[in-house]
Amino acid sequence: MNLTKNDVHQCQQKDDWSLGNRILYDLCKKHPRHDQKDEILAKIWLIGRAYSASIERRSPQRGRPKGDRFYTYVVVPKIMRSKIDKYLDEIKKLRPMSERSNQKALQAHKYLTMIFKEISQRDKRSLASKYLHFHLPNHFFIYDNRAKSGLRMILPRQRITIISDKKCDKQYAVYFRKVIELRNKISQEYQVNLTPREIDKMLLVKAAMYK
Repeated sequence: MNLTKNDVHQCQQKDDWSLGNRILYDLCKKHPRHDQKDEILAKIWLIGRAYSASIERRSPQRGRPKGDRFYTYVVVPKIMRSKIDKYLDEIKKLRPMSERSNQKALQAHKYLTMIFKEISQRDKRSLASKYLHFHLPNHFFIYDNRAKSGLRMILPRQRITIISDKKCDKQYAVYFRKVIELRNKISQEYQVNLTPREIDKMLLVKAAMYK
């Protein structure tokens, strides 16, 4: 594990992005449901744009409304008709990072990824992970290419076997399980239980060091 005690300490400190992230956490905490158009619009728009993962990014343009109309006539209605609240309500009852919670989190991520793909015709597993993370920050890890690179820097030879499960997105499931393993190693070595947000900060710092 290419990690020091100082790396662990640093990721627990506030940084310049803490306030912006807090605003997104508070938004989702205050408006957790998906039955009001303006609330859905605010969340999917702000989280997507803030994390360079907007739902319209790199999506085919032909035959669909453009700009704001894409959100109001396509994105929001599709999410309103989804069952994502049912998934989130079930996960809320579970202890974060328990095996049952992790299983349900992976299923919720796969479901939301499918909803986003129906909207955008693109795999939006990164956006799905970020959107779910801000709703339940202790249950979901943020996934993107930078975080994946950082994880490889810390655990370069880690191998995880994932049993084939059609209810899970394989790429996110492999990443999720690897981060769980990293979290457990840090807990054993440094007696610190990092949150998903703290782990994401650590991974991004590592990725930037080797860019």
